Amino acid sequence: MTTSPVSRFEELPDEELAPSTSLATDSTAASMAGGPSERPSAFTTDETSDDDDEGEDSWWTPSELRDLLEHAQELKQRGNAEFGQGRWEFALETYREGLRELPVRRRTASVKGKEKALPSQVGTDGEDGASYAKAGEVDEEAELEELSELRAILSANIAACLLKLERWKEAVSACDDALEDKADYAKAIHRRALANEAIGSWGSLSASLEDFNKLSTLSGNSSLLDKQIKLAQARLPKKIEVQQAKEKDEVVGKLKDLGNMVLGKFGLSTDNFKLQEQPGGGYDISFER
Repeated sequence: MTTSPVSRFEELPDEELAPSTSLATDSTAASMAGGPSERPSAFTTDETSDDDDEGEDSWWTPSELRDLLEHAQELKQRGNAEFGQGRWEFALETYREGLRELPVRRRTASVKGKEKALPSQVGTDGEDGASYAKAGEVDEEAELEELSELRAILSANIAACLLKLERWKEAVSACDDALEDKADYAKAIHRRALANEAIGSWGSLSASLEDFNKLSTLSGNSSLLDKQIKLAQARLPKKIEVQQAKEKDEVVGKLKDLGNMVLGKFGLSTDNFKLQEQPGGGYDISFER
């Protein structure tokens, strides 16, 4: 069983969620007035591709990263307060502003140039310089992990707002973003499962069941969430079967309409052709007037 990581940040709880109910509010969030500002971020955001991050002016120092984390955390707390007040649109924009503050973590390398600067700061190329660089790398990695975690929480909170606003497909996308930054993030998996079930297509229902099955393998779930998982695992297979048959009939109906449009020019219709399944497999097509 996979262990679900413990967050260092305050999160919106959703253990009370059921498919027919709304997301729970964050009763512990500090109340803060006013909506989010529109100030754009000067740092790399998730709207910018990793290929655009090669410019020297896009990198940040450890102190800059710490400032960004603190500011994003303040915006998250404001969003939590707005969410708790039922101001979904305000909370959505506040969480998005917080996310824009945070640079996208580079997964292929650590912060560029930091290791190069550390030895010169201690003025030696000997063991002291190497030890200082090693310690700096550990601190840097911890900050980058914190960055990824806060990005994941903000994306999951964006999904919570979108669920409240019944914008199901956007909620799925936000959960995907959260899971890019924090794999096996239970809240994101749960909210994506709820959004996909609300979408209701054959593919979405199947994806929802996959997520509920995934949740069942994670440790640390509450008894209430475990109950929701079991209920979902019981109800979704039948919903998937019904929806699959419905979508199959819709496709067959559209093909039949197309066939009738073509055959109608010759005074025929698809009703003139009968399909009969053969014992050994396949179908026999017969023509009737």
